[in-house]
Amino acid sequence: MSNIGRLIVPSEIPWKHYVGEALEELLYWLCDALGATDLQWRAGSISGTSRDRGRDLEATFHVPMVDGELEAQRWWIQAKGRSGTVPPQAVRDAAVEVQAHDRVDVLVIATNSRFSNDTRDWAAEFQTAHRRPLLRLWDRDALER
Repeated sequence: MSNIGRLIVPSEIPWKHYVGEALEELLYWLCDALGATDLQWRAGSISGTSRDRGRDLEATFHVPMVDGELEAQRWWIQAKGRSGTVPPQAVRDAAVEVQAHDRVDVLVIATNSRFSNDTRDWAAEFQTAHRRPLLRLWDRDALER
């Protein structure tokens, strides 16, 4: 049976294969489908010596405000492909890097796995202490939605 036209059930997504560039590509096309503009994939060098400086993708989303106007928000998306849960240090490093850039409104840390409870607690504490950027954790359950 051909896979063309076959419905993909989220629980059938082979998440363990979505690491590195595959996860970044998935996030790129997800952001595109969600209406991102100015979408940039900040791919490192083939040798692995190029730093992405805290983000794998940059995008602008136009978010409706209560008065009907659209607000342009600059998003940074950082991919964390893991076989286990994402530890707090991985999120902390990205959050520290983004604080040096005033123009970033939302930081998304996305993973093919899940975030540890310690990571979720650290993210909540960070958000309490910092109004900007908004910190979003997208695990595989969120990506499936």
